[in-house]
Amino acid sequence: MAAKRIALMVAGWLCVALGVAGIFLPLMPTVVFLLLAAACFDRSSPRLHQWLLQHSHLGPIVRQYQSGQGIPRKARQRALLLLWLSMVVSMLIIGKLWSVALLGSIGLGISFYLLKLPTSDTLITPAGTTMTQDLLQQACREIRQAQAIFTIQDSAGIPSTENSEGEKTMPFWSSHEHARHFIDSVAGYADFAVLEIPWPLFVEKWLPGLNADSLLAGLNWQGADACGFDLEPDELAEKVAAAIDASAVGA
Repeated sequence: MAAKRIALMVAGWLCVALGVAGIFLPLMPTVVFLLLAAACFDRSSPRLHQWLLQHSHLGPIVRQYQSGQGIPRKARQRALLLLWLSMVVSMLIIGKLWSVALLGSIGLGISFYLLKLPTSDTLITPAGTTMTQDLLQQACREIRQAQAIFTIQDSAGIPSTENSEGEKTMPFWSSHEHARHFIDSVAGYADFAVLEIPWPLFVEKWLPGLNADSLLAGLNWQGADACGFDLEPDELAEKVAAAIDASAVGA
C-alpha cells in the first residue's frame, strides 16, 4: 500500500507540473492534468489534495469541476486536440498496424471519458472569482446602452497583460465608471486616464487591430489580478450585436 501511495503522489506531482506547463504551452490541456492530479492526491495525500484545492491559481479549476459546474468547454476541446495529435504522431512513428489499433482504442476511450465530463460556460478568473454568462450579458447591454466601450491609457499607451493561459489581453470596460474604479482601486494605475471609444469606431478600427496583433479583449477587469472576461474580439462584437438586436426586438 505504501508503494501505491508513493506512486500516486509522484503521478499527482507530475500532473501538476504538466498542468502548470499547459498555462504557457497553448496545446497542453491544463484542466485535465489538474483534475488527474486532484484524483491522485485524493487517494494518496489529503494534505496535498487540500493544498491543490486551496491554491490561488490552480484550485479554482478543480473546485469548479468538483462542485458539479464542469470544466471549461475550451479546455476540453484543447485536450481532445492534443490527445489525437499525439496519437497520430505516435502511430506514424511506430508504423505498425497493431499500434494503430492499440493507440486508436486508447484514444477513443479517453475521448469518450472527456466527452462525458460536464462542461460549463462559467469563466474562471486568475484569482478564482467566477464570472457568469449573466454578468457578461449585462456588460454587453451596458456597452449597447452607452454605444461605447472604454479602456485606459497613460503616456506609454494602453496596457496589456497575459492571462493564466499565456494569452495576451488588452483591457476594456463596459462603462466609464467601471474603468475609473479600476484605476482608483489598483496600485500602479494612478497615472492612467479613461479613454472612451465609440462602438462603431471600435468595430471598424479596433477589432481588426486586435485580431492582427492576436490580442484578446479583456472585459471589465477587476482587482490587482485583472479578473474579468477574456474574449476573442469577434466574440465580443457578436455578443454586443446580439444585445443590440435583442433591444431592437424588445422595442
